Amino acid sequence: MTEFITVNGQSIDIEDALAWQGIAGNTELRDNIVSMAAVIQHCSNNGITANAAEIQSFLDEFRYADEMENAEEFSAWLKENGFTNEALQAFCEVGVLRNKMRSSITDDQVSEHFSQNKSSYDIAELYRIDVENEDLANEIHTQLENEEAGFMELALTHSVDETGRKGGYLGDLRRSDVDGEIEASVFSGTEGDILGPFKDEDEGVFSIFRVGRLIFAEHEMLLEAIRDELFENLLKDLSSKAEVKETLRLSNSVPG
Repeated sequence: MTEFITVNGQSIDIEDALAWQGIAGNTELRDNIVSMAAVIQHCSNNGITANAAEIQSFLDEFRYADEMENAEEFSAWLKENGFTNEALQAFCEVGVLRNKMRSSITDDQVSEHFSQNKSSYDIAELYRIDVENEDLANEIHTQLENEEAGFMELALTHSVDETGRKGGYLGDLRRSDVDGEIEASVFSGTEGDILGPFKDEDEGVFSIFRVGRLIFAEHEMLLEAIRDELFENLLKDLSSKAEVKETLRLSNSVPG
């Protein structure tokens, strides 16, 4: 065995590292291995374990997801990709541990995070027209307010932004995706509001917005999404704090 990397003192050899990498399908070799090692160590420190039945269940799901339902197909796939049964078992164990880590994030933790960040989860469906002339921007705003023309028609005709080809549609945006002055106007308004023009100094354009749906966040509809977010934050935190020593120098990516 050739040592590849150590994470918080745990040695990981190159054979296992490459096997985990290939199965996980993540091209970021070093980051992927550090994350996996951090999961194992965190679970060990917190009494989170994976038993044989759970590992087998994860393996079955992995096989069926890749349409390898019979043993012959699966054995051929392992051989073709150079994976050992031991490396695959290790990967599945990490998968079980990851799922248990996510489940260990309590509803109380989710609720606390939601209460502290509630407004950031509000969503607005927005449309935008960008023009380079302020007089034209004011004229478009007047036409929209007076219902002399439709927003999509005016976006297709006048907008210099590529979204003009989609009738100005920007999509569903969270508060954090919308600039401060515009965000305040959007989320204090009502559906159907025509806002602007706002001058974008960086882009040299004047923007008119139409507010579509406004969705104000409720705890119940975001429960699992926030749990996912907290879990991803935990993984990033564990990886960023890990003491990593690269014993064998490789490129950070491997060919797909």
